[in-house]
Amino acid sequence: MPGLLVLLAWAALLLSLALALRNRRRNALIAKLPGPWLFVPLAGNMLELIVQVIWLKGDLVELGTKNVRKYGPIFRLWSGHQPVVLISGPEDAEVVLTHPAVADKGQNYKLLSSWLGDGILLAGGAKWHSRRKMLSPAFSVRVLEQFVALFNKHCAILEDKMLALAGGPPFDITPFMSLFALDVISETSMGVQIHAQTQEDSEYVRAVKTACRCFLVRQVFPWLRSDTLLALTATGKSLSEATGVLRGMTTKVIDQRTSEVASSVSSSQPEEEDDIGLKQRAVLLDHMLTLRGRGITDEDITDEVSTFMFAGHDTTMTALCFTLHLLSLHRGVQERVFQEVRDVVGDSGPVTAQHLNDLKYLECVIKEVLRLYPSVPVIVRDCKQEFDLPSGYTIPVGSQVGIDIFHLHRNPAVFPRPLEFDPDRFLEGGPAHRFGYLPFSASQRNCIGQRFAMMEMKTVLARLVRSFRILPPSDDYRLQLKIEIVLGAQGGYLVALERR
Repeated sequence: MPGLLVLLAWAALLLSLALALRNRRRNALIAKLPGPWLFVPLAGNMLELIVQVIWLKGDLVELGTKNVRKYGPIFRLWSGHQPVVLISGPEDAEVVLTHPAVADKGQNYKLLSSWLGDGILLAGGAKWHSRRKMLSPAFSVRVLEQFVALFNKHCAILEDKMLALAGGPPFDITPFMSLFALDVISETSMGVQIHAQTQEDSEYVRAVKTACRCFLVRQVFPWLRSDTLLALTATGKSLSEATGVLRGMTTKVIDQRTSEVASSVSSSQPEEEDDIGLKQRAVLLDHMLTLRGRGITDEDITDEVSTFMFAGHDTTMTALCFTLHLLSLHRGVQERVFQEVRDVVGDSGPVTAQHLNDLKYLECVIKEVLRLYPSVPVIVRDCKQEFDLPSGYTIPVGSQVGIDIFHLHRNPAVFPRPLEFDPDRFLEGGPAHRFGYLPFSASQRNCIGQRFAMMEMKTVLARLVRSFRILPPSDDYRLQLKIEIVLGAQGGYLVALERR
């Protein structure tokens, strides 16, 4: 056994040398960037990350903050033998997000392909451009406004569940926001009611959490990026089971929706309306079904629906949780939101699309929450052509370039008093640099569902703040952050509720 270990060590060293020789120019340019120098063959700088996350039970946010303080708004790391440049300055971020050399998502996103396939989130080049053009009509203002009634419908269920907890001890709001968001995205994107809020233990939600954890493990341990090696591990087994649940549910819903549409067409009868007078029509899925056979296959439909189920569930859920957490800590802000909701919406009744347009301060609150706690804290692009940055560095071919949105939003050169929760900064116009605020990314690959997400969040927050006072579990309560795929909090988000 010792002889085998020595042999493997020599093999790793020789492979490292071979890769270094092959990538001399890339490595020379990367070496000009600041960053840690501890380098382990085939692991790069991942040893520190492994120690931080796995052994010390720390988090990637803490490690990232330490590196930004030490190296500044641009530095490099090594993920195995892949250089990763992380940027938290707006000028450099603008170049990265607008340069054609880095239009495609980073290679690590491909680790999600067993779940999301080759949907719009992961697709690159001409396929991404074509798919974005195909999907855009499903996210027009006219289409999205019809969903406000659905938002209200699922909010009413959520309010009933919250009512049972009002006046009681603090509780974790995560499962409630998660199941609410899952109900909304299922019915709006697929036209199917899955009644997640009335099922306390959702298999889909468990599978999402498992898949996210497995993705993080594959990020931390470079050798697990090999599908062959992954299949030999417990992580690989867990991921396979989770993606089986996720893809299976999506396929089942697509088949169900296809049958419903076919039945409606064959009978020449309009689709029935539900109890709030809204036709059960899934704009995204129905839109894609009309494209079937015209450049869109059944697998493509599954990929896109899986993508929107993920993107429209987990990110919205965490944004809602962070907002309720911050409102619990800042009673003055919460009361301003309450007064605006009473003035605009009234003391009862549903929130309408027009109301959403008039809830200006609530929108500023959400924007400030997403500044401090962006749901997607880092986005990564694959560099396919050498290019220069305003900071003076050259990014070589073969690098991964990450926009560190979390620390960009906390850059004091972009936002004065960056750690202070101050929604008024968005009433005053937001950051001076247009690439200083990127909760939904920017440029051509910005989030196609950002308007949908904002409308959903404004609806549920307006109704919850109107019905309840949101209180922290204690005066000194603070969150410990974590990153899996999206930003989150260790141990959930504790709040207490009082009826208004």
